[in-house]
Amino acid sequence: MGILAPFIIQIGILYLYSSIRYQIIDSAIITVILLLIFPTIVLYVLFPLTLIYVGQYRRRISNKLHSEMDIIMYGDHDEDDTLEISKTLSEIKFNYQQNPNITKRVNEKLIPLLTSRAIESYQNNFYSRENKIQAEVSLNYFESLFHFAILNGVFFIINTILLIRMKFASVNLYFIKLDKIDEFGIFIGLLIIFLSVVILSVFIFRFSITRIEIFLPYVLPILFTENKDEKYLRRQTIRSLLSFDMDNLLERRDQHKYGKLINSSIEKLVEPLLNEELLITASKEFAHKIAWREYSALIQNDLIDKGFWQSTPLERLFIGLKIGDLQIDYKDLFGMNSDLEFILDILNNWKKKSKDTKLIAYFRLYRVVEYIIKEIGKVLDIRKESDESVYTILKVLYDMKKIDSKQLSMLQELRHRRNKLMHQPGISIQISREVFIENIDILNFLLEGIENL
Repeated sequence: MGILAPFIIQIGILYLYSSIRYQIIDSAIITVILLLIFPTIVLYVLFPLTLIYVGQYRRRISNKLHSEMDIIMYGDHDEDDTLEISKTLSEIKFNYQQNPNITKRVNEKLIPLLTSRAIESYQNNFYSRENKIQAEVSLNYFESLFHFAILNGVFFIINTILLIRMKFASVNLYFIKLDKIDEFGIFIGLLIIFLSVVILSVFIFRFSITRIEIFLPYVLPILFTENKDEKYLRRQTIRSLLSFDMDNLLERRDQHKYGKLINSSIEKLVEPLLNEELLITASKEFAHKIAWREYSALIQNDLIDKGFWQSTPLERLFIGLKIGDLQIDYKDLFGMNSDLEFILDILNNWKKKSKDTKLIAYFRLYRVVEYIIKEIGKVLDIRKESDESVYTILKVLYDMKKIDSKQLSMLQELRHRRNKLMHQPGISIQISREVFIENIDILNFLLEGIENL
């Protein structure tokens, strides 16, 4: 309809002019209808390309990825975020851009790769959408609005040019003759109407572009943030329906009688919302997995180009390789790899780094240590009265002789000092380069043990 409607409007204007001016409907206009069939089909076939190039969506998708790169690095944490340290880092206004190596690689290589993949997917899947979620229906609507605005604007610009020409002389088209307009009032009235339609088309064009940009990620394998209000409302609606209390609606004596009817109605209401929730979540996870696969390949190619390979278990683990039975979930790989690169950069340029930067690195060191210790605890099936805290896991590792007393003391000291920084505002601690190196060595020692199991 975004393509057909502008053509229909123009044909309607021609028929209206012919019937008012000559009191007849010129059969030659039927030729126009037949002639418009071919360009309509062509425009429909070229629909995705028009949107991509006229709407400049390659640039828009790239800009969106740039602005949301922290999601690629650390994931889209909700209220159930399990890494408390990520909140601490956000409080001190830290983001991935403080790691220049990560930023350069992502901006120069990863974002163009993800953008090209998204564009290719849009072109390939445009005609095979199944409109399973409301976002896809909304996207279809605004895509139609986008093309309607373009074609309608172009047609009414042509109409305006013809109108100005008709002010001075008749215009003899192949299928209809447009007489000279002698009445100045009619000319001005039509000119205002045509220009108003052009302006309205420009407004619709700009509006549809912004709305398409919002809904486009729902159908493409690219990372995106969903509107928090929409996500919250959808999830709360699902929870409310699933936990519906029939006592608020029926007396207990009637609940058994109408229970099946109410449950059936609830299922019908919940099903589309649940489908939408599952599809959106799966789409975001799929996009994150693709992003990590491309990023991991970039890291490995960089290492090959430099003539060496990651040598330590920790480095191998953080590019997605398996160490024994331990392998990091792809959702966490970006953040962990970014943390390790940042820490190694600090160690290689220790004297040049400020105290605040070293403090940020200290937080990130703890995050790496905490994460690895918990993952090792899962691999070794360490559980003690349902307590799987870092402190408990470290004690069990010591009892299992996986670490000695000095290593245990070092890791406990890291945890203790991190807690002081977290919970005692204004406190200052001395951070040495040796602390970083010793803690990383302990992690590599533990991972070597996992690798040799």
